[in-house]
Amino acid sequence: MGSFYQQMGLKTVFLIVLLLFGKLVHAQSIQAQVRVINRTQNRSFESQYRVLERDLSRMINQTRWFSNASFSAEPKVILSLTISIVDHSDNRFNTMLLVEVFKPYGKEDKVLLLRWVEQPLAFTYAPFEPLVYTKNMLSSNLVAHAAFFSYLAMGFYKDTESILGGTLLFREAEDIVVRMQSTLNSGWDMRRNGTSKYRLISELLQNDYFPVRQFNYSLHSECLTEDNLVLSQEN
Repeated sequence: MGSFYQQMGLKTVFLIVLLLFGKLVHAQSIQAQVRVINRTQNRSFESQYRVLERDLSRMINQTRWFSNASFSAEPKVILSLTISIVDHSDNRFNTMLLVEVFKPYGKEDKVLLLRWVEQPLAFTYAPFEPLVYTKNMLSSNLVAHAAFFSYLAMGFYKDTESILGGTLLFREAEDIVVRMQSTLNSGWDMRRNGTSKYRLISELLQNDYFPVRQFNYSLHSECLTEDNLVLSQEN
């Protein structure tokens, strides 16, 4: 009887270890918060929009955007994507995208690192078709934008952890801009005037912009520490 309970105990411990390991494996550096807002007069596709929210969040959260990123139970950066649908016909969507990147401090505090408006954003999407990011084969404009801003989010986060720490991730975002030139998708114009993703990533990687990125590191490493935020709340 004793050996039976010992075996059951070992099995229980083994099961707990597997569950904990599974949580660590799936723990990611990015927490995606996707919200789809219907700006059209047609309310018959609301269930599809909820599926889009789920599928896009899952794709971002389950992709390991940085091979050297250590796993953590708490997200290192929050990527908020608000997609406002202005027109929807079949699988074609015309939208406006609001991107916000936050660095969380503890369970309640977060600091805005980036706010970006992408207008217009057009893409095709079929509900329940898997959204998958494959680096060497980008065809979905929706996935390409999600990947670009995921790399950008991790780059901004790494800049707060070390001086110019996000450079490799910004290079990955730049690579997406270059590779999307061979597609007919909109939003990837290589222009330096106005607001464009090309101009944004180009300036982030220029030497003239490095002092701004260095200031970002100093701000988060010396001023916006978790201890300082706690003290400010207490006062």
